[in-house]
Amino acid sequence: MVEQLAAWSGRVLYKGHLIWPNDWTWLKPYDKYLQPDAAGNLPKTRVIDRRFTLIQLARTVKHLRGSTAECGVLGGVGSAMICKTLEGMYQGDEGHWGFDSFEGLSEPDAVDLNQHSWQKKGSLAISPQVALNNLADFEFCTLVKGWIPQCFEPAVDQKFRLVHIDLDLYQPTLDSLDFFYPRTSAGAVFVFDDYGHLTCPGVRQAVDKFFRDKPETVVESVCGTSFVFKGE
Repeated sequence: MVEQLAAWSGRVLYKGHLIWPNDWTWLKPYDKYLQPDAAGNLPKTRVIDRRFTLIQLARTVKHLRGSTAECGVLGGVGSAMICKTLEGMYQGDEGHWGFDSFEGLSEPDAVDLNQHSWQKKGSLAISPQVALNNLADFEFCTLVKGWIPQCFEPAVDQKFRLVHIDLDLYQPTLDSLDFFYPRTSAGAVFVFDDYGHLTCPGVRQAVDKFFRDKPETVVESVCGTSFVFKGE
């Protein structure tokens, strides 16, 4: 596994002496929630670097109050990573919210398309039962089926400490930021799964546009994930 992570197509991605791909004890609490990639017959560890990054970012908000959210749930793996990391740390009416059409992507805009993009309307459609099964351990988790931003209505009165946005497209990413930014507390973290991907140009443009006039800084990681910590 280390060798597979360390090199791809003649390029060095991760050095073989890094701890996280050598010592897999960090993954044990989460292993039952991993699945073969929903987009095809690919190994469940295909995006393990992004899973690792999401877990680490979820750990940064343990001390904060508020709910958590994922926009773009698919099979529920990302939500399970968040829920397991923060299990026992939700109080009162706090919980985890997952939002997805479960009917696949909406129609891509021109900004979403380039020579690398794969997005088509209806791509990534999946039964909500897959996510429901994967998140059954977490009674504090609520899944909402619907299109962004209308599906956010049940959570309009919530305050959030983490929002994971994994939507692949420009407009729903921008709509999600419009909804969640004023509903996050100081220190909360936004995580953007597709920011650094050649295949998702619209996501990068949406995030950069939204934060252009904001005090926060968008931090890009080597695995393509980016994140923003909410200021005061």
